[in-house]
Amino acid sequence: LGDLDRAVADYSRAVTLDPKLTAAWRDRAVVYRYLEKCALAVADADRVIKSNPEDVEMYALRAACYAALGKPKLSLADLSRIIRLRPRFPATYAVRAWVWRALGRPRLAAMDLAVFRRLAGRKRTAAVVVAYAKSFIGLPYLFGGASARKGFDCSGLMKHVYGLFGVKLPRHSKRQFEAGRPVARDKLQPGDLVFFQSARTGWHVGLYIGANQFLHATARGGQVRVDSLAADFYHRHFKGGRRVLD
Repeated sequence: LGDLDRAVADYSRAVTLDPKLTAAWRDRAVVYRYLEKCALAVADADRVIKSNPEDVEMYALRAACYAALGKPKLSLADLSRIIRLRPRFPATYAVRAWVWRALGRPRLAAMDLAVFRRLAGRKRTAAVVVAYAKSFIGLPYLFGGASARKGFDCSGLMKHVYGLFGVKLPRHSKRQFEAGRPVARDKLQPGDLVFFQSARTGWHVGLYIGANQFLHATARGGQVRVDSLAADFYHRHFKGGRRVLD
């Protein structure tokens, strides 16, 4: 984090010397987002978007920050702008479906997921897989569950998500740990499976989404949600990562 703090300081000096240096505002917004300083990231993204109203990446960053700040309607507005600019990019529909669900609009969420499935087809890119998995955030945990209608357990969610893209995973998390190839913690990439094991809870699996975070269906939280690998329980019981994408 020290390097990132120095990066922020350097970008800050750059924009002080030349407030019209859009690239510095843009890069600082990305660093702020990584540091989870979402309010500051939004402020920088605002400047960039004012200069370039078609900067899709800044809309995406700002949408993610609004969601983290508990402002789903603002996130929805930015996601809708991205769809107008890039109507054939499937991941945005999946993320917007999650926002619709958070706003209590399940029919609109279902419509966006239908578009996502049509556009995504069998595109097995990490961004598309992660976006689809995020669309289930907030869905209830159900032991033995493997259905978007009723709920998921941890391995049921992973099997369902990857099944859409033609990757056949075993049903149980311990068996899923045998799929793909091993990945060290410091080599994890979005889309990798992450595994945990403890004497009390047994095996558990989630999907790494970047920035030291993973998505999973958890009985502890009662739903599909995002947690940090740095959290004490997950840090202590991390078993390993597996890469199942080509």
